[in-house]
Amino acid sequence: MVSIARSTITLLSVLTAISVCSAAYADTDGWRKFDPANSFTLHVAPASSGTSDTAITLESTQATAHQFAAATHTIPAKDFQGKLTLLKGKITTDSAATGAILWISVKSGAKQVAFSNTESNPVPENSQNIPRETTLFIPTDATEINYGLALKGAGKATVTALSINIQAQTQAIGATSPLSVMQAAITDIETYSYNADRIDWSTQKPELLSFAQTASQQDVYHKLQTVLKRLGDHHSFIIPPWKITEFFNKPPILPTLTACSTDIQCITLPSFSSDQAQSKSAYQKAVFDALQSSGSTKGWIIDLRQNRGGNMWPMLASLKPFLGDGILGYFVNKKGEKSAGWKAQPDNALSLPTDQSLLTAPVAVLIGSQTASSGEAVAIAFKGRPNTRFFGTATAGHASANRTFFLPDGGRMMLTASIDADRTGKLYGHDVIPDEATQNDEATLTAATNWMKHQISP
Repeated sequence: MVSIARSTITLLSVLTAISVCSAAYADTDGWRKFDPANSFTLHVAPASSGTSDTAITLESTQATAHQFAAATHTIPAKDFQGKLTLLKGKITTDSAATGAILWISVKSGAKQVAFSNTESNPVPENSQNIPRETTLFIPTDATEINYGLALKGAGKATVTALSINIQAQTQAIGATSPLSVMQAAITDIETYSYNADRIDWSTQKPELLSFAQTASQQDVYHKLQTVLKRLGDHHSFIIPPWKITEFFNKPPILPTLTACSTDIQCITLPSFSSDQAQSKSAYQKAVFDALQSSGSTKGWIIDLRQNRGGNMWPMLASLKPFLGDGILGYFVNKKGEKSAGWKAQPDNALSLPTDQSLLTAPVAVLIGSQTASSGEAVAIAFKGRPNTRFFGTATAGHASANRTFFLPDGGRMMLTASIDADRTGKLYGHDVIPDEATQNDEATLTAATNWMKHQISP
């Protein structure tokens, strides 16, 4: 549905390595340095005189861009089991080009069962006391929690005010069992999945419930992901509770405006997955501000080639000046029932461009194999719009709608429950085909620009 941008620090590899290679550790006042290449130094000292705060520093003048280190502290998991836990701190960096992050990993015995980090938003180089935090649901079978600071490449990073605490308002989240998660998920899949009949529930349901009776929370989520793959819609997926914050609260990548010529402008519309009101508003405002400052532009290119989806509504809302007030498409469920029509509904607090000519201005829509899910829905919303033409290659083929189901432990399941239809009622559920096929990105932009010049020439 959506491609999650990652920084160049790959914490998954760091955490995996920490779990299996204790030989690379070095102890310093209860903190350990995981440093496979022995390229970093770890310093632990009072953050300032007269306080009990501690400053944990990783530093290297010789590390290559691919070498990393992690400062690690370990505590028992007993008091945190079944609870949502918040790790936070303030990071200062000096010449750390790759940035620095916080991370937390949970073990059950020797097995890693959960982890989270701030790698989607690393603290950039030469920053002072930048706050970062991440949350993680601690499984009920957890025995050990490891957390700390990580740095990749040369430079220096220090974390202060580092703390790990239970989030009191969410402590009840762990009162549910892996079995209850499995039961709820099966009910939702069997009832609402567009392809539910591809699974023999009479045999599979007893097996899945039996498995969940003794499985860990993480194992149940792995099993459910396997079940979703068997549906064959290539779109459904599941998010465990320890990944919710990372998935939905990433800083958004905002749309951008690029001049293709004096009369033609290109709006690049990226994926959007946040559920924060402020991020939704910022995404829409980026387009509206660009339109307000576009001058005498006569033709528009909407670039969806890297839009892998997420939340379609802010995307559609940002394009209302081109799409208007009417119905833009529908969702159709497995019974053939059609939803209320899609509409572009911007944030009421935002000022929309007043140029009514945008409703009829020529628009070239660029699509490709990376255009997926909600990105495909945005493309479909332009189907049937006058003076519009599609360029590029076929989309990913995920032109269907995921419905969100909240699981008992705080996880979420995104289940394909319907397929997309355009404003005329034409069904998709497969790829969107361009009007003019091209061989590569450069050819796509050239073809769209040439078509546009013919549309706007006197």
